[in-house]
Amino acid sequence: MRTSGHLLPFVVSADQPRERQLRSGNLPESLRELLGLHNGFHLKETPHGRAVPIQDVDGLHRTIGLYLVRNKKQLTGAEIRFLRKELDMSQATLAKCLQIGETTVRNWESGRVKATGPRDRMIRVLYQEYATGNSEIRELVDRLAELNRVLHAKTVEFEETNQGWRAAA
Repeated sequence: MRTSGHLLPFVVSADQPRERQLRSGNLPESLRELLGLHNGFHLKETPHGRAVPIQDVDGLHRTIGLYLVRNKKQLTGAEIRFLRKELDMSQATLAKCLQIGETTVRNWESGRVKATGPRDRMIRVLYQEYATGNSEIRELVDRLAELNRVLHAKTVEFEETNQGWRAAA
Protein backbone atom coordinates (compact mmCIF):
# COMPACT_ATOMS: atom_id res chain seq x y z
CA MET A 1 0.00 0.00 0.00
CA ARG A 2 1.35 3.40 -0.94
CA THR A 3 1.55 6.37 1.41
CA SER A 4 -1.10 9.07 1.17
CA GLY A 5 1.30 11.64 -0.26
CA HIS A 6 4.42 11.75 -2.40
CA LEU A 7 6.94 14.47 -3.09
CA LEU A 8 7.61 15.41 -6.69
CA PRO A 9 11.11 16.94 -6.86
CA PHE A 10 11.25 20.40 -8.40
CA VAL A 11 14.37 20.29 -10.55
CA VAL A 12 15.24 22.48 -13.50
CA SER A 13 18.27 21.30 -15.39
CA ALA A 14 19.65 22.34 -18.77
CA ASP A 15 20.48 18.73 -19.61
CA GLN A 16 16.88 17.51 -19.13
CA PRO A 17 14.57 17.33 -22.13
CA ARG A 18 12.49 20.48 -22.47
CA GLU A 19 9.23 18.67 -21.72
CA ARG A 20 10.64 17.40 -18.38
CA GLN A 21 11.69 20.83 -17.13
CA LEU A 22 9.53 22.76 -14.72
CA ARG A 23 9.54 26.49 -15.28
CA SER A 24 10.69 28.13 -12.06
CA GLY A 25 8.51 31.18 -12.67
CA ASN A 26 5.16 29.40 -12.67
CA LEU A 27 5.26 25.98 -11.01
CA PRO A 28 1.49 25.36 -10.90
CA GLU A 29 1.21 26.02 -14.65
CA SER A 30 4.14 23.65 -15.29
CA LEU A 31 2.43 20.89 -13.28
CA ARG A 32 -0.73 21.36 -15.31
CA GLU A 33 1.29 21.04 -18.52
CA LEU A 34 3.46 18.07 -17.47
CA LEU A 35 1.12 16.04 -15.31
CA GLY A 36 -2.34 17.35 -16.02
CA LEU A 37 -2.79 18.33 -12.36
CA HIS A 38 -5.02 21.33 -11.74
CA ASN A 39 -4.91 21.17 -7.92
CA GLY A 40 -4.13 18.77 -5.06
CA PHE A 41 -0.53 19.95 -4.69
CA HIS A 42 1.51 22.83 -3.30
CA LEU A 43 5.14 23.90 -3.36
CA LYS A 44 7.26 22.88 -0.38
CA GLU A 45 10.85 23.73 0.53
CA THR A 46 12.86 20.70 1.70
CA PRO A 47 16.50 20.24 2.74
CA HIS A 48 17.05 18.88 -0.79
CA GLY A 49 15.38 21.77 -2.61
CA ARG A 50 11.85 22.45 -3.76
CA ALA A 51 9.35 19.62 -3.94
CA VAL A 52 5.67 19.25 -4.65
CA PRO A 53 3.70 17.11 -2.19
CA ILE A 54 0.84 15.40 -4.03
CA GLN A 55 -2.21 14.94 -1.81
CA ASP A 56 -4.14 11.64 -2.04
CA VAL A 57 -1.77 9.80 -4.37
CA ASP A 58 -3.89 6.65 -4.11
CA GLY A 59 -6.93 8.57 -5.33
CA LEU A 60 -4.91 10.17 -8.13
CA HIS A 61 -3.55 6.77 -9.23
CA ARG A 62 -7.05 5.24 -9.16
CA THR A 63 -8.40 8.11 -11.28
CA ILE A 64 -5.54 7.78 -13.77
CA GLY A 65 -6.03 4.00 -13.98
CA LEU A 66 -9.78 4.28 -14.53
CA TYR A 67 -9.22 6.96 -17.16
CA LEU A 68 -6.79 4.66 -18.99
CA VAL A 69 -9.05 1.60 -19.01
CA ARG A 70 -12.16 3.56 -19.98
CA ASN A 71 -10.78 6.06 -22.50
CA LYS A 72 -7.56 4.85 -24.16
CA LYS A 73 -8.01 3.05 -27.45
CA GLN A 74 -4.62 1.29 -27.18
CA LEU A 75 -2.69 0.92 -23.92
CA THR A 76 1.02 1.75 -24.13
CA GLY A 77 3.66 -0.36 -22.41
CA ALA A 78 4.05 2.25 -19.66
CA GLU A 79 0.28 2.25 -19.10
CA ILE A 80 0.17 -1.54 -18.83
CA ARG A 81 3.05 -1.41 -16.33
CA PHE A 82 1.20 1.30 -14.36
CA LEU A 83 -2.00 -0.80 -14.21
CA ARG A 84 -0.06 -3.96 -13.28
CA LYS A 85 1.74 -2.17 -10.47
CA GLU A 86 -1.53 -0.67 -9.24
CA LEU A 87 -2.83 -4.24 -9.05
CA ASP A 88 0.35 -5.07 -7.07
CA MET A 89 1.15 -7.90 -9.47
CA SER A 90 4.48 -9.11 -10.75
CA GLN A 91 4.91 -9.65 -14.48
CA ALA A 92 4.81 -13.39 -13.81
CA THR A 93 1.53 -13.18 -11.89
CA LEU A 94 -0.16 -11.08 -14.57
CA ALA A 95 1.11 -13.49 -17.22
CA LYS A 96 -0.37 -16.46 -15.36
CA CYS A 97 -3.72 -14.65 -14.98
CA LEU A 98 -3.78 -14.02 -18.72
CA GLN A 99 -2.43 -17.48 -19.60
CA ILE A 100 0.56 -16.09 -21.46
CA GLY A 101 4.31 -16.12 -20.97
CA GLU A 102 6.05 -13.64 -18.68
CA THR A 103 8.18 -12.58 -21.67
CA THR A 104 5.03 -11.36 -23.42
CA VAL A 105 4.21 -9.04 -20.51
CA ARG A 106 7.82 -7.83 -20.46
CA ASN A 107 7.63 -7.15 -24.22
CA TRP A 108 4.38 -5.20 -23.82
CA GLU A 109 5.83 -3.07 -21.05
CA SER A 110 9.02 -2.35 -22.96
CA GLY A 111 7.02 -1.31 -26.01
CA ARG A 112 8.41 -4.04 -28.27
CA VAL A 113 4.95 -5.53 -28.78
CA LYS A 114 1.43 -4.14 -28.33
CA ALA A 115 -1.15 -5.88 -26.16
CA THR A 116 -4.18 -6.37 -28.36
CA GLY A 117 -7.58 -8.00 -28.39
CA PRO A 118 -8.73 -10.15 -25.48
CA ARG A 119 -5.56 -9.67 -23.40
CA ASP A 120 -5.87 -5.86 -23.57
CA ARG A 121 -9.55 -6.08 -22.62
CA MET A 122 -8.83 -8.49 -19.77
CA ILE A 123 -6.26 -6.13 -18.24
CA ARG A 124 -8.83 -3.33 -18.45
CA VAL A 125 -11.63 -5.40 -16.91
CA LEU A 126 -9.37 -6.70 -14.16
CA TYR A 127 -8.23 -3.21 -13.21
CA GLN A 128 -11.69 -1.62 -13.47
CA GLU A 129 -13.33 -4.29 -11.33
CA TYR A 130 -10.51 -4.08 -8.78
CA ALA A 131 -10.54 -0.27 -8.63
CA THR A 132 -14.32 0.09 -8.44
CA GLY A 133 -14.66 -2.31 -5.54
CA ASN A 134 -15.76 -5.67 -6.95
CA SER A 135 -15.02 -7.54 -3.73
CA GLU A 136 -14.45 -10.93 -5.39
CA ILE A 137 -11.94 -9.53 -7.89
CA ARG A 138 -10.29 -7.41 -5.19
CA GLU A 139 -9.91 -10.45 -2.91
CA LEU A 140 -8.51 -12.53 -5.78
CA VAL A 141 -5.99 -9.87 -6.84
CA ASP A 142 -4.97 -9.16 -3.23
CA ARG A 143 -4.50 -12.89 -2.59
CA LEU A 144 -2.38 -13.27 -5.74
CA ALA A 145 -0.23 -10.31 -4.68
CA GLU A 146 0.20 -11.78 -1.20
CA LEU A 147 1.15 -15.19 -2.59
CA ASN A 148 3.65 -13.52 -4.90
CA ARG A 149 5.22 -11.66 -1.96
CA VAL A 150 5.43 -14.87 0.09
CA LEU A 151 7.00 -16.81 -2.78
CA HIS A 152 9.64 -14.17 -3.40
CA ALA A 153 10.32 -13.25 0.23
CA LYS A 154 11.15 -16.69 1.54
CA THR A 155 13.91 -19.09 0.68
CA VAL A 156 12.68 -22.65 0.64
CA GLU A 157 15.01 -25.32 1.93
CA PHE A 158 14.61 -29.06 1.55
CA GLU A 159 15.90 -31.99 3.57
CA GLU A 160 16.12 -35.68 3.02
CA THR A 161 14.42 -37.87 5.61
CA ASN A 162 13.87 -41.62 6.01
CA GLN A 163 10.54 -41.13 4.20
CA GLY A 164 12.11 -39.15 1.33
CA TRP A 165 12.56 -35.45 0.57
CA ARG A 166 10.46 -32.72 2.20
CA ALA A 167 10.46 -28.97 2.78
CA ALA A 168 12.58 -28.18 5.82
CA ALA A 169 10.82 -26.56 8.77
